[in-house]
Amino acid sequence: LNQDRFPGVGNIIKVEALHEAGIHPRRLVSDLSETELRAVIRECRKYAMKWLGAGRAPTKKVYNRTSCGTCGNVGSVQIAKMGNDLSRVTFWCSDCQLLPNQVQEQQKRYGKTSPLLEVGVNKKRNIHQVLSCRNNHITEVPAKSTKLTKPTPTINLNGTNRCSCPQHGEPSLVLKRVRKNSANQNRIFWSCKRQGCQFFKWADSHLPLCSCRRKAILRISKTERSGGRWFLSCTNKATMRNQFGNATSERCPTGCNLFAWADAKKHITPLGNLLTPLL
Repeated sequence: LNQDRFPGVGNIIKVEALHEAGIHPRRLVSDLSETELRAVIRECRKYAMKWLGAGRAPTKKVYNRTSCGTCGNVGSVQIAKMGNDLSRVTFWCSDCQLLPNQVQEQQKRYGKTSPLLEVGVNKKRNIHQVLSCRNNHITEVPAKSTKLTKPTPTINLNGTNRCSCPQHGEPSLVLKRVRKNSANQNRIFWSCKRQGCQFFKWADSHLPLCSCRRKAILRISKTERSGGRWFLSCTNKATMRNQFGNATSERCPTGCNLFAWADAKKHITPLGNLLTPLL
């Protein structure tokens, strides 16, 4: 993001361009081939021009998402803070953007003609050859398919199949997090994005209770090793804030120290595509 070297490229453009070029964000520029480097520059320009023409950011495939917009794998999008600017987070798909050593492993496992490499690291990515390499299994989407269609997870609350604003319907539904320093800090809830609508409903009814008999908090890891994994923690371990509302380094004196990795099917899927890492 050095504007002296590559002016005009922000974090979103960087993330999406690297994904479209199939380049892992941890790779150094000096290690890229000329073809790969040209691909990154081309994708940066393409995304920026789309943004300029539409007046808003184009569709994001990995930025602030829990599932990859290319391969559709839930949980494949990883997140971490890297580089000198640790205030920004980088997103990438672990199935589409491989490191050189991962490419070699795939070549050993599936052979040099593995279709997986067509999606993850080849210079000419073919979006019609979308693969799922989880559990050592590869499934190729027929080339005639022109669109990736994955069923949107349904929201299941209070025994119903859908949760929606009674006045404006499901399309107006948004997922938010309590930011106020209170007993419910960091809990998630459903709201309506229509101005003036007062719709409110807790979105964590499917989450377990901690030993304090309060709803566990659903958060995402941004560390080097586990970035992108969701976890559950105790509500009472919310960030302590001073009288001005600024975060402090103090730990809440109460709490049961709950920590558990979230289960994708039980804890993540019920929230659908509205659950985002930067929530």
